[in-house]
Amino acid sequence: MSRFAPYEGDAGLFEHVVHDLVLTEGVRLLALDPNACIADTPGGAVVVVRAEPVVMAAVPALLARIRAESTVVLIVGGQPTEYGWEAPPRVSALHLQESGVITPNEPDSPGRWLATWLHQRGGTGVDWARFWAVRQHASEAISAEANGFQRRLSANPPWATRLLVGVMVGIFAVELLADTLDPTLSLGFMGALNPALVAQGQVWRIVTATLLHGSLLHVGMNLFVLWRIGDLVERILGTPRFIVLYTFSGICGSLLSLVFLGEGSSIGASGAIWGVMTAQLVLSYRAKEALPEAVRKVMRSSAGQNLLLNLLISFTPGIDAAGHVGGGLGGALAALVLASGLPRWSDVAEGENARVRAPLWVNVAAILCVALLAIGAVITVLGAAAMWFLSQG
Repeated sequence: MSRFAPYEGDAGLFEHVVHDLVLTEGVRLLALDPNACIADTPGGAVVVVRAEPVVMAAVPALLARIRAESTVVLIVGGQPTEYGWEAPPRVSALHLQESGVITPNEPDSPGRWLATWLHQRGGTGVDWARFWAVRQHASEAISAEANGFQRRLSANPPWATRLLVGVMVGIFAVELLADTLDPTLSLGFMGALNPALVAQGQVWRIVTATLLHGSLLHVGMNLFVLWRIGDLVERILGTPRFIVLYTFSGICGSLLSLVFLGEGSSIGASGAIWGVMTAQLVLSYRAKEALPEAVRKVMRSSAGQNLLLNLLISFTPGIDAAGHVGGGLGGALAALVLASGLPRWSDVAEGENARVRAPLWVNVAAILCVALLAIGAVITVLGAAAMWFLSQG
């Protein structure tokens, strides 16, 4: 155990700790109420709570909302055995008693930063006027951050995501019309991925397969995920970067699928969509200047959950897991490259000036990708027409 000099003044220990923490240089106040304080510190996220049963019972739900990579919970008051709470994974816990005793004595990082801070503080007076001024400034900063980021998102409508969804809905409708002889045969005519046919020179199947789907459930699930995740990722990257990301991911998925397909065939946009999901995860780490920290934390948690769920689905019978993995790897690689050059969210202006600009090479690559997808869509329709003529014979 170690000791922390008790604070002087009329306020309680909890109030003094919160007061000094908020006024420490490099600490950013995120939330505050009479029983808890959340702050972003040089040592990570810190949650200061009173050692009261009702408050401690709410800590797990509070931690779930923070979604930080690592968090330190500082329990103020009471005795270590009173609160009956164990820290979950990635969470460190410190207990500061009214007597000034701190337990544990040598906490692991990031708890070490907070323990060091506690030892360096103490015995100081309070300046509540300054405290409330800092709190007001923090509230205004968070609001400005949210508004600035929202301006950027609203200035970049996800045209590519919407168009891709529309095109694949249209192609699926054509599939239904062409499905007059044999489903496998019709998909083969329209461009399903098949290693033997690709080896014969039908390389367009690498693209056309990403536009086809085998059932209403298949197309419905894929387009639902694309609509939800693609909307955000495209708004962040801008349309040219997103088109390159999506197309490159789809091609990577098809290429890895060819290695493991054997004599089978594969269709679906899942590889490209996996690329969008992994791009979301990469951006949550990589795009530190382009995205507010709070947004990156939410994206990180959401992307991790989506990828875990889809990874489990990928290894069920009938699913092209190689296509998913290939698309995911391609999307991660593309996101690493495309994230560079994104503007700082705080520098975003109003209106048209808030649009995400892309360098020349990205615009050229996007045009080529649009051409590839357009050619692929035409080939699928021509294949359906060929099936229709066969059915008439």
